[in-house]
Amino acid sequence: MATTLVPQIADVVINIQEIIPVPNVGYGNLLIMTEQAATGYTAPTGAIASVTGGNYKEYTSLDEVATDYNESSAPYAKAKGYFDQTEHGNYLMIVSYPTGKASDTLADFFWNGWYFAVLDKFDAKTATELTNMFETNAGKFLLLQVEDYTTLATLGSQNYTIGLQHPANEPLDAGLVGAVASLTVGSQTWKFKNVAGITPQQYNNTQFTAMKKAHVIVYFTTTGSSVGETSEGFTLSGEYIDNLHGEIWVKFEMRNRIQARLQDPKSGKVSYDKVGIDTLEQIVRDVLNDAWNNGIILTGADGKGAYDTDFSTREQQSQTDILARAYNGGTFSYTRSGAIHNVTINGSVMN
Repeated sequence: MATTLVPQIADVVINIQEIIPVPNVGYGNLLIMTEQAATGYTAPTGAIASVTGGNYKEYTSLDEVATDYNESSAPYAKAKGYFDQTEHGNYLMIVSYPTGKASDTLADFFWNGWYFAVLDKFDAKTATELTNMFETNAGKFLLLQVEDYTTLATLGSQNYTIGLQHPANEPLDAGLVGAVASLTVGSQTWKFKNVAGITPQQYNNTQFTAMKKAHVIVYFTTTGSSVGETSEGFTLSGEYIDNLHGEIWVKFEMRNRIQARLQDPKSGKVSYDKVGIDTLEQIVRDVLNDAWNNGIILTGADGKGAYDTDFSTREQQSQTDILARAYNGGTFSYTRSGAIHNVTINGSVMN
């Protein structure tokens, strides 16, 4: 089982350490995972093969999915739930895997251009295997939809696994990704979201409170509204999806922009001096400023983004790093913007 770290081929590494105090194209693309039939399986035309015997293929529309999966199939149902949403991403991917080879197959495609994954059918063993993989790699999300939220209890507290309770005949998981994930990262909370084609469910107070305590999302109607909405926007750990999605955005935007600068033949090399180091710091600050504008980073009391950077000089680097052309002296920090999920307003009445 591939539950260990999946290496990325990159010249730039961005590490984010979480400190908890006392549309961007691609960031909302969906991956659907489906188990291959034991007999008679034929790989989709144009699919990329895994060493496990699994396959990976990208689709830009529901019509394309229909060429490989019939309308009564589970992968088609998940794809339809995704493409039925107005704000869905520009494409989705489907990975088919042999029995017992889910994570090993996914490891070949883990760093492709998707950020959210669903199972076309829930399986406890596969879910456990994948949850561990997603937690280890900490860069993408796994959504697990079940009919009984207690099924997820054995998975424990996971930052990168999102639990949902909903009838299996409706794709709340894929639909939620299509409704929210491709909107500007940082601009949205995952609570309050209406998902097209999904039927709100009714729960009593005891059930609702228990599911919230277990950090499981449901789709319901709140008091005073007839419109369906998601009950919360957290992962199984209780961490909020928009917080983690924002961190992923910052990390990958920094990596991609710095990589692009390193590769830019018109600008030339990034020199190992004040000019080069200042260039790197400015890229980082530009990303943080964009993150602030997108709603990822808090607006401070001074009206500015609550972030900071510190890039040490060439003279502060080790001779070993200088000779190896490795710069490791840059750091940044920011404060999350958060969101308001509950409102209490106190008033007074005078006679």
